[in-house]
Amino acid sequence: MKIEINQALHGYLNGHQLLACSKELSIYAKKTLLFQSDLTGSMVESGYDSYITGYPIKDSNIYVFAKTWYANEMSRPGCVWTHSLLLDFADIGKIPELDCLYSLFKRPEVNQYLNFAEAISFEIPFDDRNLSKLELDNQHKFLIKAIYENPANSVLASSSGSKIFETNILKLWSNQWPRLRRNFTFCSGSLSLKTLEEKEFDLQIIPERNITSVERQSKQGKLLDYNSESNSEWIKIIEKYPKENLRKFLWSFGSDIEGERINYIPLLKLFDAINNSSFSLSDINQYVNEFFPSLNKGKFLKKSLFGSKSMLPVSEKEIVRFLLTSEEQPNVDFNELSINERVAALINSNEFSTNEFAELFKNIKYERIDNSVWDKLKLSHELILQLIRIDSDLIPTLVEKWPSIANSKEIWQLDFSVQRQIFYSILKLDDIDWHSITINVLQSKSEIIFDFRKNLGARISAFSLEWTNASLNNILIEEWSKYIAESEGIFKEWIISNKTILNRNIYQQIFKYLSPSEIGYLSLEPKYLIAGYEDFKTNSTKNFLNSVSIKLLAVGLNNKLFGSHLLVERTFPVVYDQVCKNEIGNNIWKTISKESAIKDHADFNPFLIWTFFEKKNKNKFEAEYWDIGRNLIIKVVNQYLLNGWPLQSFVATFQGKKEFKDSILYCSTFEAGLSYIEKLYENVENGKLKINPNQVTIFNKLFR
Repeated sequence: MKIEINQALHGYLNGHQLLACSKELSIYAKKTLLFQSDLTGSMVESGYDSYITGYPIKDSNIYVFAKTWYANEMSRPGCVWTHSLLLDFADIGKIPELDCLYSLFKRPEVNQYLNFAEAISFEIPFDDRNLSKLELDNQHKFLIKAIYENPANSVLASSSGSKIFETNILKLWSNQWPRLRRNFTFCSGSLSLKTLEEKEFDLQIIPERNITSVERQSKQGKLLDYNSESNSEWIKIIEKYPKENLRKFLWSFGSDIEGERINYIPLLKLFDAINNSSFSLSDINQYVNEFFPSLNKGKFLKKSLFGSKSMLPVSEKEIVRFLLTSEEQPNVDFNELSINERVAALINSNEFSTNEFAELFKNIKYERIDNSVWDKLKLSHELILQLIRIDSDLIPTLVEKWPSIANSKEIWQLDFSVQRQIFYSILKLDDIDWHSITINVLQSKSEIIFDFRKNLGARISAFSLEWTNASLNNILIEEWSKYIAESEGIFKEWIISNKTILNRNIYQQIFKYLSPSEIGYLSLEPKYLIAGYEDFKTNSTKNFLNSVSIKLLAVGLNNKLFGSHLLVERTFPVVYDQVCKNEIGNNIWKTISKESAIKDHADFNPFLIWTFFEKKNKNKFEAEYWDIGRNLIIKVVNQYLLNGWPLQSFVATFQGKKEFKDSILYCSTFEAGLSYIEKLYENVENGKLKINPNQVTIFNKLFR
């Protein structure tokens, strides 16, 4: 591999200045090079007639690796030559061992500067040292211990000569990843404190005679301690693995980590944890959390550890499970790790058994995944039901993430305690379609409907009424039906609002649970009550029919509705028939108030033209207390006369021979009744009133 390396030469020519350069430099770069290339102190010290320096010029994206020589051939004392290699940031990571650059340094001769005005085409040599393990001498261990265990300090090392540390400085620099390399500053000949942009150089080798003076100048300086323990555990990691493996790791994962010394030991420890035989995800996570706590720090590293193409020796399923269930929060960006897609892929491909699936969702930390993941999962209601049966502790989670399970009728057929858990979990959620859920509860015939009503209010009753009115097959459980009819004010309001579309189910509630006065309160037109009654008659038991017929007869007799006589027409024949068959007893008077027969005054004279109704026949219609049929006729006839109901309705009500005859006989016992019979007769005679054959027979016997 070839790279192009620009260069610059500084030396004395009427002052220290740039003598040659192979590229155009910014003003800032020129100033920085000029300052850094000059002698680092006021005078040359013994053993420091040459030294190396490394520092970045960030505005130009170059790293300066320079060598300075004392220019003793110059007449003016303190003059130096400095040959600077200007390494592009992009190239600095391509060079395995940086000591190979050392051969590029050339000490110039006076006025021989043209070669320094051209870029160097440099072929990077193959270095088999990269395949071996690092061998660190004690000096190197002392050096890296000071550098990396004190990342905020400038390490000051006293030495009798600049060359004593140069080999290990280049090793130290070589073992850094590119971003750290280009930020690392060093000087093997700091005759005074060396700084760049007011920041002290990371490593400075100082003449023994000057160390005290430089230490006083330094604000962050730390002297290299040759008496400390140099064989730290983290240093052993460097020697433990092939250099190639370690560098590959550092190069890969140092790319998105700040090029700062503080990150060196954490990366080493993480590398060792990954490659350790006692590897565990928990240990890896602990290191990541400790060393790279910021979400934005080490993104590529975290993705390589916990992403779908992880370098870790564990399965995708184990990694995903760890990320989602670990008690210690991983400091990773779960969106960057595509955790939603990965969870969905594992689940949808059945990588998890049902029991594993249940365990995962029991322990999952839901803040670590986006809600959109649930849209990606293909979980059937059957599987969710199975999970609930396996572990009811999953209910809050499953309900929160799949509230649609409440729209499954089977859910509301589980044990009642489980249903309650499901309901109260759903209750905590927003934007729930309670209407559709209520429908499923009604279809399941579950008593959980009472919990719905208690917590969600009267709208549940309205939903129930709508549902049972939508189809004759939609039957409410009896307790709930009774509750709605007897306890809900909304029931009557709903009936009134929907009176034109009520089906048999609703009428059954009306007829079964409401009293005659309550039915009257509904103000339903009799035609609607009659329609419901006629449908109801063919689909109910005898006892229930009797009860309902009595109620509706009472409603009609109360005359609170316009057209009340129509109810009497339809129900009286049924009630009277059952009374005559002894199917209805005296308890009828609990619903229908009993009335006495109307009596005229003693001086009453019947109409002489009605030979049948001579005085001797007056008051011959008797009704004993036990004769329910005759007492009922009295009640009904009285209402017809008192309310002025139509004659046609009268004959429709008393349509049988016996009841028609008794109604006429009763009317014949008092003046108003006789008057009513006269109207009846006249209308029959002139064809305005139609009567049935049974009634014709009675008329012929009575009036002919």
